[in-house]
Amino acid sequence: SGKTCTLAAILSTAKRRGYFNPREGTGLMYMTQLSSLFNDDAATLPNPSPIEVTQGLSFNLRDEQSTEHPVTLIEISGEIFECFSKVIMGQPLPEGGHQLAYDSLLRFLSSKENPKYHFFVIDVNNRRRDAYGFTQMDYLTNAALFFDTRKIFNESTAGINILVTKSDLLADTLEQRKSAATQILKDRYINFVNSLKTIAYEHNQIRSINDTIPVIPFTLGEVYVQTKCLFDPTMSDEVIKLLQQNVARTYVRRRTGWLNR
Repeated sequence: SGKTCTLAAILSTAKRRGYFNPREGTGLMYMTQLSSLFNDDAATLPNPSPIEVTQGLSFNLRDEQSTEHPVTLIEISGEIFECFSKVIMGQPLPEGGHQLAYDSLLRFLSSKENPKYHFFVIDVNNRRRDAYGFTQMDYLTNAALFFDTRKIFNESTAGINILVTKSDLLADTLEQRKSAATQILKDRYINFVNSLKTIAYEHNQIRSINDTIPVIPFTLGEVYVQTKCLFDPTMSDEVIKLLQQNVARTYVRRRTGWLNR
């Protein structure tokens, strides 16, 4: 879905803007590599993340008032959606790291210690079928069933957002891209979106079940031969602004006993 590229773009932009202050941890090497990929306007796109590796990228995020907020971005391989499908079908998980990815996700989500803001990264232009004959839409539909039956989200859910990658292929302007992305999600991924709405409503992230899940039409800029990029940080700035606002909000809620409600 372009998740690793998106993460690299956001981290690189935060570093360029002076909002990024890394912290010690096992993910520091990987985070340093990602945050350096888009330091220049011309860049080479990174490889996808390994299936078995769940990365914890810890840093302090500065807001526009220069206040620092501790953040850890958890990157989980997109193959986790194959795990969701296998589980609800009663089939064993594939070999090659899927079990590690699945166990890491459940361990992370079951923790109530810290507020969690969830980004679901989707490439709505992807209609390919895999070796099982499944499309991205099939995996997201199955994920909706998994979320509904397993109830793996809890009161630490601080927000949910859908980030649509490669949105520059949908339309020219930002508003047109957002409208197009929202309509495609409604047309093709309605079960998944409705599942996220239910989760968001249950955890007070939207006021009505009819409210929409926020959609960000993300783009890296101009991409050539699928490996080279003329980087545009506009949408990375939008995600960073969203993070700054929500990290500050959840920090205040923690100080007022939000985790113990």
